[in-house]
Amino acid sequence: MIHAVDVTYYLCNADGCEYKAKTAGNLKSHKAMIHDIDVTYYLCNTDGCEYKAKEAGNVKRHKAAIHDINVTYYLCNADGCEYKAKQPFNLKQHYKNTPFEFHYIKFASSPLQLLQHRSWFLIRNLLRVFITQ
Repeated sequence: MIHAVDVTYYLCNADGCEYKAKTAGNLKSHKAMIHDIDVTYYLCNTDGCEYKAKEAGNVKRHKAAIHDINVTYYLCNADGCEYKAKQPFNLKQHYKNTPFEFHYIKFASSPLQLLQHRSWFLIRNLLRVFITQ
């Protein structure tokens, strides 16, 4: 077991809170996120929108998702498929949930990468495609 020796802890002074942090920055983040103390809010500057967040990245995602501002679209590269996603995870889910015949070899560049995927059915069919090439 590792013991903290000669560590200075920064204690939260909010009523009833026993949080302690090893850095002042972590304590500041805790106070802002949990207790709304010394919070800097980031605002959506779109006309009529009152969205605000404690992190700038959340406002950026909000603008892309709600207002289509500065959106990076991730496009399906299967022939004839017009699917596009605002998040890479959604595109990966699209590949995973769409029939094999339509999307083959979309998220694997080698048979070795296929072995890391959970679905044996998909692996078997993708290996069939690699072997026939």
